[in-house]
Amino acid sequence: MQNLEVRIDNVEDDIKEINLDLREIKKDIQEQDNKFEKRIEEKFKEFEAKLDRSEASQNVRTEKTLDALAAIKDSLHSQEITNLNLKNSINAMERDRKEEKQERNKLKWGVYGMGFTLGGTLIWSFIRIQFGL
Repeated sequence: MQNLEVRIDNVEDDIKEINLDLREIKKDIQEQDNKFEKRIEEKFKEFEAKLDRSEASQNVRTEKTLDALAAIKDSLHSQEITNLNLKNSINAMERDRKEEKQERNKLKWGVYGMGFTLGGTLIWSFIRIQFGL
């Protein structure tokens, strides 16, 4: 019975670690998104400043801006794919955690049932011995 309690404690510790990992992953994703947005804003500011400096090189700057925007769009698309994959991974981990919790509850009630059965059997045996039934 102690072995099962140790296993249950180990599963609970694993769940706590998974929850901490999920929080860290979510925090990392948010930090990456914030950094990425800051970089995008800086790029847009740089490109706007370049466009305003000189009308003579307007065509060259426009082409550079369009290329940079295409690169940013590509980066955004790849970032969205990465975020989607991370969300799917997080959802899968949460589903696994819920399944483990359900299995742990089933195991716990099974252990309780075995204990009650054993206790009832012992009490019934004691009564039969005492009263000679």
